[in-house]
Amino acid sequence: MAKRDTAVDALAQHFLGMKPPRFPSLFEAFLNAFACQQITLDVGMLLLNRLTETYGIKCADGQTVCSAFPRPEEVATASIESLRTLGFSRQKARAMLELATMLTQEQQDLSLLEGMNNEAP
Repeated sequence: MAKRDTAVDALAQHFLGMKPPRFPSLFEAFLNAFACQQITLDVGMLLLNRLTETYGIKCADGQTVCSAFPRPEEVATASIESLRTLGFSRQKARAMLELATMLTQEQQDLSLLEGMNNEAP
């Protein structure tokens, strides 16, 4: 398809074999999708930063405190209202909690999705 457009073909050839950046986990990818859906990227990133600061594991080196993106276990401890105070809509908060709960209580493995095609049930 890129060969039909010389500008796109030149880019495709230049970046041949390069893979786009990925989230470290499908859980993080889903939460990014939830947070950024139907709002600006800046607002979505602000919400995710608040989520990370509130529920992520802290790491300090004496001068700086950093927070890792929360795991499903940390998000599952939240309530819809606590996520709403971070700025998430009720629907987004509910979706995040349902996903986190499913992954922690039912021990679901999202990595199986990577090997599935679009036609798989």
